[in-house]
Amino acid sequence: MTWLRACFGALAMAIALGTASAASDALSGIPAWLDRLLPALLCTAIAVLLIRPWRRRRQLGLVGGWRPFARGVAVTGGSAAVMLGLGTAAGWIDWGPFDLGSVLLFLLTNAVIAVLLEAFPEELTLRAATPTALSATATAHGSALSERPFSSCWCPAPRQ
Repeated sequence: MTWLRACFGALAMAIALGTASAASDALSGIPAWLDRLLPALLCTAIAVLLIRPWRRRRQLGLVGGWRPFARGVAVTGGSAAVMLGLGTAAGWIDWGPFDLGSVLLFLLTNAVIAVLLEAFPEELTLRAATPTALSATATAHGSALSERPFSSCWCPAPRQ
C-alpha cells in the first residue's frame, strides 16, 4: 500500500502537468499572459485536489513556513546572478539597453508562472507526498533513495 501511495504522488504530478500542457495547446487566440497563467493555475489546482484530500498538512511536509521558501528564492536568485555574471564575463551574454520596468514585470510574471506550474505542484507531489508515503516503512536513507525513481519520471513542462 505504501508503494501505491508513493506512485500516486508521481502520477498526480504527471496528470497535473499533462493536463496543463493540453490546456496550453488548446488555448489560442487569447492574450499571451493569460495563455501562460491559466495552465499554471490548472496545474496547481489539479495537484492540490489530487493530493490534499488523502494527507494531513503535517504529513505533506508543508510545515516549514516562509523560511525555507525564502531560502529557495535566495538560492535560485543567487544562482541566476552568478550564472548571468559568469556568462557575461565569458562573452556568452551580450547586454543591450533595456527598460527596467519591462524587465521587472517579466521577472514577476515568470516567477508567478514558475511557482504555479512547477515549484508548488512538484513540492506537493514529488517532494512531500511521495517521500512521506515511503518514509512510513523505510529509513530516511532508504526513503530518499527509493523516492528518486518516482521524481525522475514526471512529464516535461508545457511550452511557455
